[in-house]
Amino acid sequence: PAEVNATFTEANSWQYTFFVPQNISGMMEMMGGEIEFSRNLETLFSVSSAITGRDQPDITGLIGQYAHGNEPSHNFAYLYNFAGQPWKTQELVRHIMDNLYTQTRDGLCGNDDCGQMSSWYVFSALGFYPVTPGRDYYTIGTPLFEKAEIQLENGNTFTILAPGTSTGNRYIQSVKLNGRIHQQSFIRHREIMDGGVLEFRMSSTPNKEWGKDVSQRPKSTIEIKSVATPVFTSISRAFLDSMNISMSTLTPGAEIRYTTDGSSPDKAVQLFTKSVVLDESTILSAVAFKNGYSPSHMEQVQYFKLPYEINITYHESYSHLYTAGGKRGLFDTVRGLPTAWGSWQGFSGNDFFATIDLGRIREIQSVATTFLQNARSWIWLPRTVTFEGSADGTEYFPISTLNHDVALEEYEP
Repeated sequence: PAEVNATFTEANSWQYTFFVPQNISGMMEMMGGEIEFSRNLETLFSVSSAITGRDQPDITGLIGQYAHGNEPSHNFAYLYNFAGQPWKTQELVRHIMDNLYTQTRDGLCGNDDCGQMSSWYVFSALGFYPVTPGRDYYTIGTPLFEKAEIQLENGNTFTILAPGTSTGNRYIQSVKLNGRIHQQSFIRHREIMDGGVLEFRMSSTPNKEWGKDVSQRPKSTIEIKSVATPVFTSISRAFLDSMNISMSTLTPGAEIRYTTDGSSPDKAVQLFTKSVVLDESTILSAVAFKNGYSPSHMEQVQYFKLPYEINITYHESYSHLYTAGGKRGLFDTVRGLPTAWGSWQGFSGNDFFATIDLGRIREIQSVATTFLQNARSWIWLPRTVTFEGSADGTEYFPISTLNHDVALEEYEP
């Protein structure tokens, strides 16, 4: 999970696992309930910060595998409120404000990206944060200032009071909203817009009962129940003789129905039980079903049977960051897409120089290859491509040498 690869954008599996702001309740359920969810969160913040895979400068400000230097992690410290443990949110949010922000020129631990790093701090310093944008509430954290005022556009003033708040007194003992006891670990947008006073009583020890009850927690859920999309597992997208395909879905009790002709599955088609064995090129489609749930989205993958064994010798190795699935990546019939860099092989610092062995002398109709340029990600076309052929693997004859006139500044793939 600590590996940074083409599957995730500017992050790894740790950082995207908890990024489900639209359905935090569903995420807790899939993880086995609030207790297991809290354990997983604690592991996120305590596991080793070592990163493997590609170099990714955006993954910074690490606390375990929580990366405060990039947006996907920014609501994670507040997720304990959803599990009835807001005191853990208070502990972490204060730690982040104290240690990952400074008053120096390099006071941010990551790219501000349109102000997100700064706005996280402003919200958190006030004492609350919009965990799920679009919901009508803010999740309460821990206030940084003893007094703060928000001058609202409707002319009202909303005041936050937290006498004695400090690094040592980061825990909330009780909250009052306009003089009334406020047990919820969240506050509604309209309550802020109406103006008034939100008053915190702070302490050096946590009050583990405040915000604990289910009725006192924020909620983020999708009411429509839908089955999780099936996942196919195979060793490759191309094979020589036959290949086994397994399928799974994260929804307990769901069944998977599939077709092998490219058509959309319904409940009347083949039921997946153990594995699917392919012995010819196939378009495999699957949908998962469960009573009382909406069917999953369809998963569809095209698998190819290769006509014969092809061997390749790389005289300069491809980058471990862009493998396209390994040595068969150049002829597994999977075409690279401008938006799917994991399906490309990349070379850094070395020329691409390879010998492809077809096993015996075969008639060739054409020779072609495809390259990607995406200058924003420092990916460029080769200056020159040369094809040569040989009947014995020793003596080579020229086929073609190709050049291009695409500028290095051409940004569009």
